[in-house]
Amino acid sequence: ELSSKWGANSLWHSLDNVNIDTERFEFLFESKTKEMAQRKKDTDKKNEITVLSLKRSNQINIALTKLPPVRSIKTAILSMESLSIGKEGVEKLLSIIPTEEECKLLKEAHAAHPEVPLGSAESFQLPIIEIPDLETRLQLWLFRLDYESMEQDIAEPLSDLSLGMKQLATSQTLKRVLATICSLGNFLNNSNTKAFHIDYLSKVAEVKDTFNRTSFLHHTASIVLEKWPESTDIYSEIGALTRCARVDYDGVSDSLRRLERQCVDSWANLNTIVSHDPNSSTVWLPKFTDFLRDSAHRISVLKIVHRRISNRYNKFLVYLGVATPASVKSNGIKPDDLAKIFSEFALEFRTCHNRLMAKRANAAAHRTRNLTRGKLITESDAFSGRASAKQRDSKSGDSDSMKQLQGVLNKPSGVVEPGRQRRGDAGRRGTEAELLDGNEVLESLVRSVTEKPASDKRHSRPQRERQRARMGNRKSLRRTLRSGISDVDSKALGLGV
Repeated sequence: ELSSKWGANSLWHSLDNVNIDTERFEFLFESKTKEMAQRKKDTDKKNEITVLSLKRSNQINIALTKLPPVRSIKTAILSMESLSIGKEGVEKLLSIIPTEEECKLLKEAHAAHPEVPLGSAESFQLPIIEIPDLETRLQLWLFRLDYESMEQDIAEPLSDLSLGMKQLATSQTLKRVLATICSLGNFLNNSNTKAFHIDYLSKVAEVKDTFNRTSFLHHTASIVLEKWPESTDIYSEIGALTRCARVDYDGVSDSLRRLERQCVDSWANLNTIVSHDPNSSTVWLPKFTDFLRDSAHRISVLKIVHRRISNRYNKFLVYLGVATPASVKSNGIKPDDLAKIFSEFALEFRTCHNRLMAKRANAAAHRTRNLTRGKLITESDAFSGRASAKQRDSKSGDSDSMKQLQGVLNKPSGVVEPGRQRRGDAGRRGTEAELLDGNEVLESLVRSVTEKPASDKRHSRPQRERQRARMGNRKSLRRTLRSGISDVDSKALGLGV
């Protein structure tokens, strides 16, 4: 191909053959990919005992990242101190403790090869297997850490329900709104009822008039504000009831029963631990015993509070006319449903109330602007008051000056003030001094009239004179030669005519 394309005299035909040590380069460039991969696989493989599945091992390793070092976990479990492990840590420990089958496999593998190290998950499980009643300890420990939050989840909704019923019963604005709705409903329906069902509050905003399509609730809020201007928006008065609308009170009763059951189970767990290991429980046993006694007493008090608030709520339903005393337990509304009805109604009423208040504020501002519309600022009351005061001051000052001037000018020259005698030059000097005083008063009056105010002086600027060219009167020699020189200029230049 080269000879046919480039000819016999090309570069490649002139190159010499080079002898190469083929065996050496065959050894150097031999393909060793498979051998290197196999060697790497052998070196990466560790000699350790792994009896857990990959999924279970990954679960344990992930949980260990949120726990203290493995060597301190056993000590923390035996002492049950929350300084090193908290509630979340105890929950993770309960999810990764070894089962009976895993315990059996770990013991057999470690007994067969005691010199081989364990895997990361196995090295965690093997030491804690030796702890007696491990799951019982963790459950008792978790109950102590979780008791405060469980009790708070039960006590706060009960407190909000009690406070919410009190807020509804004492709200004057709510009573006025209900009375207005009842009166408007009687007029529109041509009836004479004393009350309506509480469920109707959720439909008040949907009823609208046929003229402006304004809601029935808007008309109600307008009447309430017109008759009782001090009325509130209701929503700001029932904060506790609004919180009750977000709570499931059936779940509160279940939580109370669950808390009581866990307390009983914790007593059983404590007795089990003490019976199996009586010597190692001397440190934490008194604290846990006192805690369980106190929690049992608080749970009994919490049950009494729950029962009393439930009875009070049933009476409140009768007060609202929702149910009769005989059917309140079977036909009553749940606390969260009742709170939701009043909360949503109060929120819609607040929207209408704020809109009406803003409209009234705008109307008042418009009336205030109309009082001064088309008038100058000098015609306003505040400005006229200040201007009249200044005029009075200036008039009083001018009158004093005029009185002093008239007294000096009208005074006869021969009159001598009492207590003084007229003697030659002294009398003349007194007369001249009086004339000088009169001249000074006249000059001050003229100066006050002719001088500009300080504000005018401050804002006035000196007039700028126009700058003229230095050689403005100089004429061009070219124009002069063209037009000719006059006789006067020739004489001035010394030229002969």
